[in-house]
Amino acid sequence: MNLRKNLFLPTKKANGWRSTRVGRNTRTYDDPKTPYQRLTEEAGFLSATDKHRLQQLHAQTNPADLTRNINRIQQALIVSATGQNHRPEGRSFVSKIGEAPRFASTLT
Repeated sequence: MNLRKNLFLPTKKANGWRSTRVGRNTRTYDDPKTPYQRLTEEAGFLSATDKHRLQQLHAQTNPADLTRNINRIQQALIVSATGQNHRPEGRSFVSKIGEAPRFASTLT
């Protein structure tokens, strides 16, 4: 998930405020870029070896495969979550309430 977000999903960053003609302040944003692009474009921020490693990682990573794997994992989580809520008797909790003795009848 983090690889997909950091390498392939561009975001806009707020970079300041400006006033409109009527005097309201509104945010200004820069152009959408991925965190990977922001790191590689910043001069002097990364060493040459780190920049080369990031470039290799970006070149070797397939965004379509990442998305498919994320979807597969999400579906597996959904299936496992519904498996925990499955009742082997086939009856819901509400139908079992009707069979339970009433509290008022136990007092008399």
